[in-house]
Amino acid sequence: MKNLKLGLLGYGTVGQGVVKLLQQNKAEWQQKTGCTVSVSAIAKRNWQGIKQPDGIDCLTDASEIVSRADIDVVV
Repeated sequence: MKNLKLGLLGYGTVGQGVVKLLQQNKAEWQQKTGCTVSVSAIAKRNWQGIKQPDGIDCLTDASEIVSRADIDVVV
């Protein structure tokens, strides 16, 4: 099974919701897409006061996500 790795630009209300939905509905995504879908990295200008999600690279420079070879899709 292919692992589809996502990079998120932003971690406000929408970004946090995307991560939460992907984690909660992991089995459904696998069934519908035939892939495991995971968030590999998130870029946010300022992480101060924000709880960083476990197991995800939390960056401050969006260009790092765009240039990473291990990221399949940028959202």
